Amino acid sequence: MQQFTLDVAVDTGPTLDSFLPLGNETAHQHLRLWLGSSPRAPVPIYLWGAGGTGKSHLLEAVQRGLAEHGEPYGRIDAKTDEPASFDPAWRVVLMDDVHRFNAVQQHAAFNWFVNAQSVGCSVLAAGDAPPANLALRDDLRSRLGWGDIFALQEIGRA
Repeated sequence: MQQFTLDVAVDTGPTLDSFLPLGNETAHQHLRLWLGSSPRAPVPIYLWGAGGTGKSHLLEAVQRGLAEHGEPYGRIDAKTDEPASFDPAWRVVLMDDVHRFNAVQQHAAFNWFVNAQSVGCSVLAAGDAPPANLALRDDLRSRLGWGDIFALQEIGRA
C-alpha cells in the first residue's frame, strides 16, 4: 500500500478578497487602493461600527497584506498588555478595538500616533463608535478623528 500526502491545510485568515463589502464598498475600495499605494498617504484611517461589521477582519487583512509584502508594522489592540515602544521602521500602525483601550494602551496609542506622523508612517484604527463619541483621552480621540473616517454597516445593509 502506498500512502499519499494530501494538502488539506486551508488558509482561512482574513484577506481583502474574503471580505464581503455589501454596504461597505467605499471603505473596502479605499483600503484596497491605500494598501496598494506607495508611498501611502499619511492621513489616518478610522473604521467604526457595531460588532460584526468587519472592522477586525479589515485590519487583519491589511496586516496580512503588509506581511506578505515584507512591510514592517506595529499593532496594538485591547488585548495588548504591554505595548511595545514605537519603531521608526514601521510603515503602518494598526490599532483595533480602540474603544476598549485602558490608560496604558491609550498612552501607547497616542505615542505611536505622534511618532507615526513625525516619520510619515500611516495609521489605521478601528472602534465601535465615531471618534467624537469614544471614551478616550482627548488628544488620542482628536487624532483618530482628523483623517478618513468610515462608518461600517452590517453586512448587506446600507
